[in-house]
Amino acid sequence: MAASVPVAIASNQSTLTVDGSGVTQPISAASLPLPSGASTSANQSTANGHLSTIAGDTTSLDTKITQGSDATLSNAQQVLAYGYNSGTLRPLKVGAAGEVTTEIDHTWTTSTLISLQAVADGASVNGTFDLGNGISHELTPIKFFVTNSAGVNVSVILEMSPDNTNWFNDASGAEIAVNSQAFTFTQEDGGAGDGHRYIRAIVTNNDGGATSTNVAVVVGYYS
Repeated sequence: MAASVPVAIASNQSTLTVDGSGVTQPISAASLPLPSGASTSANQSTANGHLSTIAGDTTSLDTKITQGSDATLSNAQQVLAYGYNSGTLRPLKVGAAGEVTTEIDHTWTTSTLISLQAVADGASVNGTFDLGNGISHELTPIKFFVTNSAGVNVSVILEMSPDNTNWFNDASGAEIAVNSQAFTFTQEDGGAGDGHRYIRAIVTNNDGGATSTNVAVVVGYYS
């Protein structure tokens, strides 16, 4: 401070008076104002409440997760991981061989290759199916459902095509010959293995007795 005079305090002086009375003045800490944001009893109670909530919510974590060697981890509970897709949680799974898999919902779907129609003795009818139409091939082979109303001798041959224009008979192909009114077979039964885009089913009436039959072919698969 300007024009101030230094004051020397003796080391053997026991008190320093501040009001001119020569008597030491007491100071009350309770009357001192707290700075803005200082901790108060009310604030501490709120924080303790939050900590208690966190402790309650996480109490069981130590029983669900185990740290240690592979041997100790084999006794730990599962920790699940999920992916979110189109409003649905999809869990990730570990298979018996250690592979990671996902859970997928599949829908059973049918498609008509040949609508019910009359086929005269010696005549044929055919229908085409696109194997690339969202089919889940890993679940089950495509199933063919054939209607043969008169129960005459009929044969079904499957042809394959990469472009829906050029058609081929698989070297391992087999003719499906039956005389029942309703029967089923898989694409493998008809020689149409993997690696094809289009399948054409050809149904022939082989009655030999001039009997007509109504034929229909439907395929079923998981998508």
